[in-house]
Amino acid sequence: MSIVKIKCPECKFQWEMIAQEKLQRSNPQNRYFHGVILPILSDVSGYTTDEMKNIVKGLFLKYEMMIKTKDGFREVSIIKGTSELKTDEFEKFTEEIRRWAALELGCIIPEPNEKETDMNRKGEVVTLLIYGISALFCAIVAGNSLINPDATPRWHKEKTVDTVANPATPEYDR
Repeated sequence: MSIVKIKCPECKFQWEMIAQEKLQRSNPQNRYFHGVILPILSDVSGYTTDEMKNIVKGLFLKYEMMIKTKDGFREVSIIKGTSELKTDEFEKFTEEIRRWAALELGCIIPEPNEKETDMNRKGEVVTLLIYGISALFCAIVAGNSLINPDATPRWHKEKTVDTVANPATPEYDR
């Protein structure tokens, strides 16, 4: 705990307060982690929930520390336990897991208190985004303009009004 000094700007009265430390992760956070996140990751990956817990802890709660030995110093890896996390740290941890799951595993983990209908909409948006990216890629490969769908592909051999020729040739119009 730390002591915070507070001073009134008007009367200049000063007092001290004990600042409370942030609380350990809450029971709802713990239930969300063990009841939503880990089962989804387990289903998608094929690992058990205990294995997935160790995997995500290793990915997001691991840090390096120098320890003193008889020969000098040595770097060791420490994996912090989820029970040691404060509420804000635990929220950051679950957010990192959701982001990682979406990018690396291709699965969407619902946020706490998110309704199933919201999840369906997210799935639709992701599907539309994938189709949109695919269409964009195909258009670029084919040389089509997304702005002007009637544009001639870049490799088209016929000369058209839209074709930009070499300025050194007589058919170049400015």
